[in-house]
Amino acid sequence: MLRFIWPQDMEWKFDEIWMFEKALESRTSGIWPKVGMTSGAGLINPGLSVWIFCIIAQFTQSPVGMVLWVMSGSVLSILGFLWFVNTCVPQKNRQLWYWALALLAVNPMAILFARKIWAQDALPIFTLLFLCSHYYRQKPWAAFLWGFVGALLGQIHMSGFFFAFGFAALTAASHWYKKESWPWKYWILGSIIASMGMIPWILELMNTHSPGTTSIANIAKLEYFLFGFLDTTGLNLKYSLGSDYGHFLQYPFIGQYPTFIVAIVHLILAVVALKIIWIAIGHLIYLGNGIKRNGLKSHGSEVLKRVLTTNDLATFYIWASFIGLGVVLTLSGLSIKSHYLIVAYPMLFLLVAKWLINEKKWLMIMILTLLVLSSLFLFYIHQNKGVPNGDYGPTYEVQTK
Repeated sequence: MLRFIWPQDMEWKFDEIWMFEKALESRTSGIWPKVGMTSGAGLINPGLSVWIFCIIAQFTQSPVGMVLWVMSGSVLSILGFLWFVNTCVPQKNRQLWYWALALLAVNPMAILFARKIWAQDALPIFTLLFLCSHYYRQKPWAAFLWGFVGALLGQIHMSGFFFAFGFAALTAASHWYKKESWPWKYWILGSIIASMGMIPWILELMNTHSPGTTSIANIAKLEYFLFGFLDTTGLNLKYSLGSDYGHFLQYPFIGQYPTFIVAIVHLILAVVALKIIWIAIGHLIYLGNGIKRNGLKSHGSEVLKRVLTTNDLATFYIWASFIGLGVVLTLSGLSIKSHYLIVAYPMLFLLVAKWLINEKKWLMIMILTLLVLSSLFLFYIHQNKGVPNGDYGPTYEVQTK
């Protein structure tokens, strides 16, 4: 419901209009764009970022119809992850995943990014395919599919390149350390075939475009960790609301009188966030004590050994995501935005659930307050016809009227 309700309230700004018009042009002309639009990091996106919507345009010719496809993909990805958990995750570990999926289902940022005609909003269903094929990678067809989908992720949005790299690096290291064989040649073959669609993009970059804007200052901002924390705890709606955020905190109104229920919900989530910080500090202290007791090299080797040999999917996925996005993407010097984390949303919520799994009352409080916050956010958008002073802007419905 949170993803499908009021589809006509979707955002309708330059990015969404550009994507819709390019997709519609491809339907009438039969010519698909070689490349996508330029990202906020100054790097032009590969053509697949548009081709997804070119395919959707074969089935619908309206913006609302197109966004319904995006919403459907988001819902199907959650149901697909549920299938994945019940099929691939040992029963004793499933509860952790259920909590993570519940957090994902009601999180306002995840809902916001399930309701836009944006390439990165199509990522969740591909992330699901990526994880499923990675799980069955000992089978040649799955290794091929894992490589194929991994190469597609980065062509949909550049964050996918870093995400896929983290999994490839950690998986290869794990198999090497455990002296296990796997059909890596099929993975390479799948990666190469899927990368063929990047040729027009690479030629375009070589001819006319810069590789993107990077700086050491961006590394120091640690934006992956900042947004990863704020987004999963539901405390980053200012991203969408801008200067109208203060008005939203007073919501809902009874007549002309503010109830400040949204502000109260934020305070509850802030307490939960402090609890998460406290747990994280505890982990850092434990790590520091281990280093102090055994030395950096010895303790680091022990941690690495546990990661490389773990049979726990959640632990492996969290670390793989951390390597690709938390380390490599951060060190690239690119400016990171909240929507760069969409590809890794399951892992971010898995980490939160993992830290709070022994104190389920905190998880339940978090889920209920996120549900209230997301519902009021959607209602705020609907009642006010968008956010005139925020990134969201006026809704599609009010603009077309």
